[in-house]
Amino acid sequence: AIGEFLIFLDSDDFWGDELFLEKVSKYSENADLIVFDFKMISDKDQTKHGKPYDSVKDLKFSYTNGKAFLEDALYKMPDYLWYPYKYVLRSKVWKENHISFPQGRIYEDCATMFLYILKANKVIVLQECFYNYRVFRQGALTSFDTGKTLEDRLLAAVQPIEYLMQQDTLSQEL
Repeated sequence: AIGEFLIFLDSDDFWGDELFLEKVSKYSENADLIVFDFKMISDKDQTKHGKPYDSVKDLKFSYTNGKAFLEDALYKMPDYLWYPYKYVLRSKVWKENHISFPQGRIYEDCATMFLYILKANKVIVLQECFYNYRVFRQGALTSFDTGKTLEDRLLAAVQPIEYLMQQDTLSQEL
C-alpha cells in the first residue's frame, strides 16, 4: 500500500455511497480508524436494497483510542464483527506494527483486524452505511461450508478473544 489510508473492497461487493471518500475525508485528519456500517445484499432474491446491519448503532462518535473503542463495541455487541470492509485504516499504523493477514486461510482478515484496532489512536464512528456485502453468491469461498471453511471461521472467532484474554488488554468485565 502506498496511500495514507487502507480500505478493503471484496471483488464481488460494492460501495453504497458515491460520496463515501468525500464524507470519510472530513474525519480522516486525526483519526487512525474510521468505522462505518454495511448492508448485506442477497444474490438469492436479487435485491440491491438490503437493510443496514446496525453494527455501529450503539457506539459513540469518537473514542480516544482503539482499546476504548473495542471495549465499548464488545461490551455492547459481544458478537462484534471484525470484517475489514467496515473500516478505513491509516496505513502508517498498519506498517509500523507489521500487521499482515495470515496466508492460506479463509476469514484471515477477521482474525487480524483486532490487532490494528488495538494500535489505533483516535477512532471515529460514522452512523452511515457505505459498504454493500454480497451474500449467497454462487462460487464465493464463504458461501458453502467445508472442513477448512469451518475451521478457519472458528479460528477467526476464537483467536481475537484468546489474544485479548492472554494480553489482559481489556477490562475484566468483558
